[in-house]
Amino acid sequence: MTEEPLDAQDRGRELERTGDLDGAFQVYTAAGLVEDAVRMLADRGRFTDAGDVILAAITRRPRPLSEHDRGWALRCAALFEQGGAALRAADVLAWIGAHPEGEALAQRLAEAGQTFAAGSCLVRIGDPSRGIELVVSAVPRGDPRYGAACVELARGLSRGAALTME
Repeated sequence: MTEEPLDAQDRGRELERTGDLDGAFQVYTAAGLVEDAVRMLADRGRFTDAGDVILAAITRRPRPLSEHDRGWALRCAALFEQGGAALRAADVLAWIGAHPEGEALAQRLAEAGQTFAAGSCLVRIGDPSRGIELVVSAVPRGDPRYGAACVELARGLSRGAALTME
């Protein structure tokens, strides 16, 4: 027999207070208390783990996503970005068609000097031509990221970007 959500929430919070975070996480997820699981992880700086919890929940939701579920997806992307997983954030934004948010992410990455990540983000969210330009300009042949740059180039070309030899 499974616990009622309110009982599970109380039990999970008690486990949190005693420091049993794994136990609290198990209680929250078993009871479908995604919000509590995400809160607990994010409060402890485990942003990508919190994003993964949301992603696991919303990928099982019917399509098209409701506004509520779309909001969760946006929260997931924000958590991925906060946890340093900007390309995972871009993938989520592309998946839900949040192009303005993806453009803003790419801009933040560019402003932080992360040109390769900004270009990769643009390729993913639907601006492959601009993205390829940034990726190619950011990664010379000898760079350890050159292989990843080639993958982004191929991804951009498959999404309709034109390749010039300039």
